Amino acid sequence: MMSGSSLTKVLVCAGLAGAVACSGSNGGPAPARSEFVGLWAGDTLPGDGLVGRVARLAVEADTQAMLALDFVGRGTVYHSGRWSFRGSELTLQPSNSSGEPTELPLVWRLEGERLVPVRWNRSVYGDSGLPLRRVEQPAAPQADSAPAQPAAAPPPGSGPGAPAARAGGPGGVRR
Repeated sequence: MMSGSSLTKVLVCAGLAGAVACSGSNGGPAPARSEFVGLWAGDTLPGDGLVGRVARLAVEADTQAMLALDFVGRGTVYHSGRWSFRGSELTLQPSNSSGEPTELPLVWRLEGERLVPVRWNRSVYGDSGLPLRRVEQPAAPQADSAPAQPAAAPPPGSGPGAPAARAGGPGGVRR
């Protein structure tokens, strides 16, 4: 049987261990799942030869994600998959329609309104990876507002919700 002071020490240590386990890599509170949901985009980066590329990432609340790589003047490659997070890191696992991985996962660290590359396939995404910044975050539902209206359809090929984006399939190229 533990004495009162021994039990207190155990509880204090357990509380500290829990706080460390639940904190982000910077020692602050870990981001909530919803902090990753939204649209993210990168600047034009050097790509294949002299062609620039722009990365866009759509992170849905249901763990679906779509990474679009726009190769300037050449078309867009889409990588669909699932996302997860641990602490302040977001992981995208590109996969085929059966859920099987199609390439190594991409991992970013959330820093404010930016996703900073942590791990990625350098032979595919280059030495700098795909740094992204938030361009849109879903609006929080408001209890007193009118029922949500369906969003207007995006232009063909402009994102993961567009029929043209799905037609290319995982890793498909659309021009």
